[in-house]
Amino acid sequence: MHVRRSTPADAQAIRALAGEATAQIYDQVQAECHGRRTLRRAVDQYEQAMALDPDQDKVQYQWMLAKAALGEPEDAITRYRNRVASSPGDVRVLRLLSTAYLEARDFGAAGEVIATGLELAPDDPKLTYDRGEVRAARGDPEGALSDWRRAHELDPEDFGPVYMSAFLLEHEGRLAEATGGVARHPGVCRRAAGN
Repeated sequence: MHVRRSTPADAQAIRALAGEATAQIYDQVQAECHGRRTLRRAVDQYEQAMALDPDQDKVQYQWMLAKAALGEPEDAITRYRNRVASSPGDVRVLRLLSTAYLEARDFGAAGEVIATGLELAPDDPKLTYDRGEVRAARGDPEGALSDWRRAHELDPEDFGPVYMSAFLLEHEGRLAEATGGVARHPGVCRRAAGN
């Protein structure tokens, strides 16, 4: 089935017939459809890249994000649950599965996977970071901050935990701590300045 793309003339015709409010809704729907098409193309490209190099984790994380944005996080959960079943002690695959659950907002399942992974690799920075996300989602800001602090200690090049801590502290109304925490990390300031 071929679907014709809308044109500016279509939007003008809708404005003339139905009014400005309806035309704005039409524009929003068109933008959302365009966004979904772009995400679908991205998913296709990520899947091609994963087929060419299945060990490239960054592409797999990007694929998961795109699938979740499309409302399809279960595809990643199924993929990585099957991989964990065939390689139960593979911490790398547990990291991927924990992210899939986090993208699906299934914090219970994510917590179980993270606990399993941390039993195998207690100092894994990614799983420690993910545990912080679970704790934050469950209303344990101190536990989340502790995990993110530890994740940054384990991988000082990753400033994601620093940013997440600042966002959580800001959300908690602890602005002085949020800005102070970021200021203590000169690498964050250099990156923000583009240096």
